[in-house]
Amino acid sequence: MNRHQRKSTSSNKLNLPVSFLTKVGSSNTWAKDQILRSNIKKNDIVIWGLTSAIRMPYFHNGLLRHIFAGSFISDSEIKKFLSPDRLDEQTLIYDSITSIMQVINFCK
Repeated sequence: MNRHQRKSTSSNKLNLPVSFLTKVGSSNTWAKDQILRSNIKKNDIVIWGLTSAIRMPYFHNGLLRHIFAGSFISDSEIKKFLSPDRLDEQTLIYDSITSIMQVINFCK
């Protein structure tokens, strides 16, 4: 098992390994990237918990941040370099839909 793998209750019952490619507050776009770069093999089972389309990865000052509505409340510094209006952009919905379609295609 790698650092992202652990046994869950369900996987223990099924005697299957499980990998969690998650990050609090992350977007479907970020999760898609993690799935596409993972070592998924034929007959693996992929369960992806989709999230809201109004989340985005944002790189600033050498740090990748996962931005969602609560980010502007929990971290007042974000408002200094990013407008909350960015979460209202239709491009985020497009990115989320294309990310989902890319994962579906990858997992076929």
